[in-house]
Amino acid sequence: MKQLQLASFKQLRIDNSGTAMDCFEMPLAYAASVYNHDFFYAYILISHYIKNWGKPTSSLIENTNNILKEMDISLKLEITEDKKSFCSFVKNSINDGNPVFLAFDYYYMFYDTDHYLINHIPHGVLITGYDEQRKILLLQESAHMKFTALYPLALTEDIVYDIWTQSCKYSRESMLDYNNLLFSFCYSPDKTKGFSIFNILSKYYCASEHKPDQFVSILDHLDREYLTSSVGGSWFRREFCTRHRLIFDFIDLLLEKENLVRHEFTFYKLKNEFIEFREISAGKIMRAAFTGKELDKTTISQIKFRIEELNKYMLEAIFEVVNIIFELNGKYNFALNCKTIASSESNFKGMNFSSQRTVDGFGDNNTLEGMWASNTEDPVHWLIFDLEKSINIKMFRLMHSASHYLVDFQIQGSTDMKEWKNIVDAHNNEQAVTQHRGNDQLYRYYRLYITKPSPVDNAARLYQFEAWG
Repeated sequence: MKQLQLASFKQLRIDNSGTAMDCFEMPLAYAASVYNHDFFYAYILISHYIKNWGKPTSSLIENTNNILKEMDISLKLEITEDKKSFCSFVKNSINDGNPVFLAFDYYYMFYDTDHYLINHIPHGVLITGYDEQRKILLLQESAHMKFTALYPLALTEDIVYDIWTQSCKYSRESMLDYNNLLFSFCYSPDKTKGFSIFNILSKYYCASEHKPDQFVSILDHLDREYLTSSVGGSWFRREFCTRHRLIFDFIDLLLEKENLVRHEFTFYKLKNEFIEFREISAGKIMRAAFTGKELDKTTISQIKFRIEELNKYMLEAIFEVVNIIFELNGKYNFALNCKTIASSESNFKGMNFSSQRTVDGFGDNNTLEGMWASNTEDPVHWLIFDLEKSINIKMFRLMHSASHYLVDFQIQGSTDMKEWKNIVDAHNNEQAVTQHRGNDQLYRYYRLYITKPSPVDNAARLYQFEAWG
C-alpha cells in the first residue's frame, strides 16, 4: 500500500467544521495540507474572501489555481484515454508525493444513498493512495451536505474509473470545465519569499478597499423552491452562517499558535454578535421560504445593512490582528530577567514572594512558587521594571493569578522614575491573562500601578510581566 501521510482532522482542529465547506473546497484544501498544515487554513481563508468580496471566475479550475498559487501550488492536468493511463497517472502522482483531484457525479456514486440515481450533483474527490496488489485506490470522501470531515474510502480501480467515466460523460454534456480531466497537485516552493498565513490575511482581508459582499446581493432574489430543498437549504446556511463561523475559528487558532490572548482582541469580542445576527437572519429567511411568504423589503434592507456593517467591523478587527502580529514579529521580551522593585513582597511560611519572579519567564499560575505577592496593608501596590535602556514597548502581557487577578491597574512609563506617563488604564479586569498595547514612546522604566489588587482581598498577585518591543 502506497499512501500519502495526511494530517488528521483532529490535528487540523476542524473536527466539527465540515459543513462550513462545500465538497470541492474540502478536498482541495485538504490536499494542500499535504505540504504544509497552514495551507489548509490559507486555502479556506482565500476562498472565503473571493466568494464574498473578490472576483471569482466562472471556471472552477481557474479559481482553484488562483488560490493555490499563493502557496506555490498548481494543478497539473492530465487527459487520459483509458483505464491504464488513468491508473498510471494516479500512481505516478502518489509516488511523487502529490495527491490527485477529480470530479465525480453523485448520480453515479452508488455508496451515497441520498443522491445515487436521483440527482446530478458534481462532487470533488481526492485520491491519496493505492494498493498495487489488490488493485485498490484510496479516496478521501465525504457526504455532500452532512459531512464533518473527509474519511478514507477504498474502492477498486475498476469502480473508481467506471464512476469517473460516467461522471465525465454527464459533465461533458453539461459543458463543465473539469470534464474528463484528472489533476495532480504540484508544489514548487519559492524559497526566497517563504510562507506566512498572516501575509495571506494581510493581502486579502486587510486591503485598503473592499467590494460590497456579493452574497448580500442575492437576498433580493432568493429562489424559494431551491431554499426549501435539502441541497438549497444546506447551501444557504453554509454560505450565510457556518462558513463565517469557520473563519473566526481559524483566526482564533492562529492567535492561539502565536500565544496571543484572544479575548483582548476586538475580533474575538465581535464573533458572537456577528454569527448570532447571521443565524437569526437565516432563520427568518428560511421560515419565510417554508411558509410561502416573502420577507418585506424593509426587513431585507435592514438585514443587508446590518450584514455590511458587521462585515466592516470584522475586516477592521482582522486588520487589528494582523497589525499586532506584524508588530511583534521578531520582537523580544525586554522585561525578561530585568531588575525589579516592588512596593512590598509578602512572606508566608518561610516563602518569599519576590517581585523578581514576575520576569523569570516561568509563567505557571498553578503553583505558588512562581508568584509575586504584596502585603495587604498598603492602599496602593506597584512594581517597577528597569529595562536598563529606553525601549519602545509594543505590547505588554500580564499573567495574573487565576482567581486573584488584578482588577484595576495602570501601566506607566518613565525616563527617570520621577515623572510617570500612563500607557494602559485597565478597569474591572476578570481575566487571568491580559494583553495591552504600548504607546510608541521610549521609556527605560515601566511601572505596574495597582489600585484594586484582587476581587477578594487587598493583596496584589502576579505571575509574569512581559514587555515586547
